[in-house]
Amino acid sequence: MKFYFFIFLTAFRICFPRDFYSLSCFDGRIYVLDGFDKQIFVFDEDGTITEKIDLKNISQSGYFDHFIQYDKYLSYVTDAAGKTVYLLDENYRLKKSSDIVLAENSGIFRHIFPSAYNSIILASEDGTSIYRLTNNILKKIISSDKPFRDFFFSAAKIYVLFEGSLSVYNSEGVFLKSVNTDLKYNYIYAENDLVLAGSVEKFTLFDMKERKSAEFTAEKDSQAFILSGKLFLFFPGSSHIKRIMNE
Repeated sequence: MKFYFFIFLTAFRICFPRDFYSLSCFDGRIYVLDGFDKQIFVFDEDGTITEKIDLKNISQSGYFDHFIQYDKYLSYVTDAAGKTVYLLDENYRLKKSSDIVLAENSGIFRHIFPSAYNSIILASEDGTSIYRLTNNILKKIISSDKPFRDFFFSAAKIYVLFEGSLSVYNSEGVFLKSVNTDLKYNYIYAENDLVLAGSVEKFTLFDMKERKSAEFTAEKDSQAFILSGKLFLFFPGSSHIKRIMNE
């Protein structure tokens, strides 16, 4: 029975690899979280694995959704189904956890973003609300009748991807500007004023400061992201990372 269960899990992960992996970047390093095995693979900018981090002792929950590093001493990992955010120390050991209870009784979105010391930006699972959690005090800062597809926080700005548009807010949730998008994007990734909106077929790099954009064809089963102003592709099924020559 255990053998057949293992075969089932392996086949399930091959068919749905994006359900089990998430990535983030910090200080020139790329962190790929295998949420099913609760393990982080750390890559350098050449796509070489430099470290493996085991998070199995953090929680008995079945799955982690997202890992993100705040500084050299603090990082976060999210269990969206369990509505819990874990704060880790410099050795990736549990420091404390916060159970998230939203006003609309919704689950939490799969990833969160630290915005300051002891403060994070998070969202509701249904994509209609974005919150700031500071010292365990929850405050709604963005509300929308139209659900977003993805959101990202970078350089004190919140980027929210809707169908047909990309909106920008400051860290307090004040609307700044919006860019219309003709394509149906599924995810975004941002670094300073560079914002990448992607789908399974193609992705677009928006330079919000220079007000220009460039389109790229996406490779099969890949997700694009930005690190140090450069474009990369992540292939979840193989945990392979590839640099795109975009200069």
